[in-house]
Amino acid sequence: MERNKDLSFFGRTMIPLRGQNLEGLQNLFLSRHLPKYRATQLAEWIYQKDAFSWEEVSTLPQPLRDVLSQEYGLHSIQLEKKKASEDGSVKFLFQVDGGDYIEAVLIPTPKRKTLCISTQVGCAVGCIFCASGKDGFKRNLTPDEILDQVSYARRESAAPLTNIVFMGMGEPLLNFDHLITSLTALTSSWGYGLSQRRISVSTSGIVPKIEAFLNSGFNQVKLCISLHAGNEELRTELVPINKKFSIQALKDVVQRNRHKIKRDLTLEYTVIKEVNDRQSDAHELAAIAKELKAKVNVIAYNPIPDVTLERPEIQQIERFRDILEHQGVRATVRYSAGNDVSAACGQLRRIVKS
Repeated sequence: MERNKDLSFFGRTMIPLRGQNLEGLQNLFLSRHLPKYRATQLAEWIYQKDAFSWEEVSTLPQPLRDVLSQEYGLHSIQLEKKKASEDGSVKFLFQVDGGDYIEAVLIPTPKRKTLCISTQVGCAVGCIFCASGKDGFKRNLTPDEILDQVSYARRESAAPLTNIVFMGMGEPLLNFDHLITSLTALTSSWGYGLSQRRISVSTSGIVPKIEAFLNSGFNQVKLCISLHAGNEELRTELVPINKKFSIQALKDVVQRNRHKIKRDLTLEYTVIKEVNDRQSDAHELAAIAKELKAKVNVIAYNPIPDVTLERPEIQQIERFRDILEHQGVRATVRYSAGNDVSAACGQLRRIVKS
């Protein structure tokens, strides 16, 4: 088990347990000459009951809890504050190791309760319409920090979470190993027990990691590729990583691994006024979507500070969607929640603004 750096809000170095698999927990007890069934008990408290203090872990004897609490921690992030939107969504601000911040968003609808979580402190991809990279990239989140967001939100929620989307701060596939560890805990029977089909992972298009992801065994997790343009020149302007991983490279990796994709591939497209919202843009996007047998999520641009881009009128956004549908592409308009508290798609950031 890897020891965390000194956590400022704990005041001491601890080994995190959320993120450990059942075998790792069993080894913890076996190393102390204790029965393995204690690991199953502890896993239940960590993942199914979202315990954040040793006092909650009532099935373990108090002397054992006292010993474990000296070395092991049950959470690695701290809830700084939360903001409720008029539409019912809730933005969580968490402090992480080193005194930095991340954000996550709970999005309730009549049929589901979705949590959008972060995988990095900041983002290195630098999409021009996204706030997450404007304050720079700091580091990858550890599995316990990723999963703590889930447990915090579940404790705060009046109803169980139904869906998890890795669409918050950061590029999930640039934190690949910790993403896979987190997905394992989320979907295992000893962990949170979620169906893979209830989870989505968004990527700006890290081609080698897309291939690795499609070989990871998480074939039922929905893969969403943030495209945002239908030609190389415009996509490079909007998503600079396109210089390294082009649209053509994205198409190639999807086609090469087509037989491994067990869910509908989704292309995400943020519509920006007079930038990528023309009829010709829709036709270019439709051609790519049909080639990849993908559906399209059309997302209205959400304004961020110090950026002069604008959101198109609703009629223009729906017209863009209609063009896609007329071209034979399944397309939906995704209206982001939480705009009034800067919790909408593209608005999360790592530096707290006054």
